[in-house]
Amino acid sequence: MAHTDKIPLKVFWETIEQRLAACSADELRAILRAMAHETPPSGRRAFLSSLEPVEGAAAAPPQAIQQEELLADIDGLAQELGAEMQDADEWEERYEWGGYYDEEDSLGPYEEFVEPLVGLFDRAEAAFDYGEIPLARAAYRKLGELLAIEDDYGRGVSLSDLVGVDGDEAVARYLRAVYETEPLARRPQALFEQTRHVQSWLFRSRPMLDDLVQISPRPLPDREQFLADWITLLRTQDAPSGSDVDAWLRE
Repeated sequence: MAHTDKIPLKVFWETIEQRLAACSADELRAILRAMAHETPPSGRRAFLSSLEPVEGAAAAPPQAIQQEELLADIDGLAQELGAEMQDADEWEERYEWGGYYDEEDSLGPYEEFVEPLVGLFDRAEAAFDYGEIPLARAAYRKLGELLAIEDDYGRGVSLSDLVGVDGDEAVARYLRAVYETEPLARRPQALFEQTRHVQSWLFRSRPMLDDLVQISPRPLPDREQFLADWITLLRTQDAPSGSDVDAWLRE
């Protein structure tokens, strides 16, 4: 899905901070009043709740993110999906896949996994945004493995099936987490391997290095040294990687 109007996350947060810094207290109150006027009756309670200050919210992640229950929950859902796929022959025979299911119900028995998967991607995103980078990396890796599970007929759940999950941003968060958790000496090779790998998650062009820059307001660590090492690595790659390498070198 194309996101032609999407603002990169880094630009979004930088712009918010710039606008907040430029506003006086009275101007901020006027902005909030205007937002309140535009709030529908059904959203008034949620709007008021959003105005409550949360002590320490910017400093520490929620307990649900601090704990590694996220990884266990992903493993649990993967087991449930695998168990469901054991009945693929029964579903095929009973519903004649491709005839019984219309386009709006193309996932068939796997439709029930969409909502919990969206929730797990949201939790992985929260882990990344709160700076729990190793946890975010492990979570996105496991989620990618889960999405790769297919039954005997090649059916499963893909990233494009997860309404509300921005696949490009999920991939960028994963690759940024790979970047931040790898030692400097190993970083170019690890990023090269994983950038090639995650292309199977998406139905779009290859991920680019700028995606990693734009996905976080945090500066990219060791940027200049990495760029030099990245270029050196790319120039040593063989022909099968040609189109990707050419694009990354031009970038």
